[in-house]
Amino acid sequence: MKYWTYSEIKNKIRTDLGIEQETFITPDELRGYVNAGIDEAEAEIHTLYEDYFLSRASRDLTLGERYLDMPGNIYGFKIRSIVYNDGTDVYTIKRFKNTEAIWEKFVYQDLVEDDVYQYAIFNDEATEGVIQLPRIFLVPIPSETRPGAITIFYLRNANRMNDDNSVCDIPEFVHFVLQYAKVRCYEKEGDPRLGAALQMLEHFRRQMVNTLTNMTPDGENEIEKDMTFYYEMGVEQNP
Repeated sequence: MKYWTYSEIKNKIRTDLGIEQETFITPDELRGYVNAGIDEAEAEIHTLYEDYFLSRASRDLTLGERYLDMPGNIYGFKIRSIVYNDGTDVYTIKRFKNTEAIWEKFVYQDLVEDDVYQYAIFNDEATEGVIQLPRIFLVPIPSETRPGAITIFYLRNANRMNDDNSVCDIPEFVHFVLQYAKVRCYEKEGDPRLGAALQMLEHFRRQMVNTLTNMTPDGENEIEKDMTFYYEMGVEQNP
């Protein structure tokens, strides 16, 4: 399976459209069209087969530090699971549920003496103009330091094209991305081939949908999507 670089993608588009020497569509515009095509494909993938982007990241457990950073490329703050593993004990860190009894316990988290960790998602407000991304909040406060003891299983974003060496990591659907960019080029130029290009784009879309529909899921379809508003003290709404 071929993984295309952005250099290959842009050269393919320019060659197919015969615009190798043209300056009407700027390099930044073309790269924007390609990234928009990736956005479109990504949305289809997450709708039909989210585990295509299943990934994981490790985090250190640090004495006295209850916050864990989200993975930088997480999609929609969607977490599959968080696992604790210190080499001896292995368990899933459960998320606090939105019930009165549980949240009453959460308010007094410093007094919690459970042997296992639980977590919530805090979406704190910006501080001094600096946006604070949502973070994972552990309960109780860690009383140990264990490098790499936490593994976050999550759904990630597709890779974006930032420079010529960027790699498109949805190789099965790169032709959809190519066609999407070509359509945008035709739109800007007012090219009479736009209608036929749109039909071809929908052909590639159908191929993508059929491919994703036929992928076999692993039977686990519980997703925790943390894109909600939070009350003071971090109490979250039902998703």
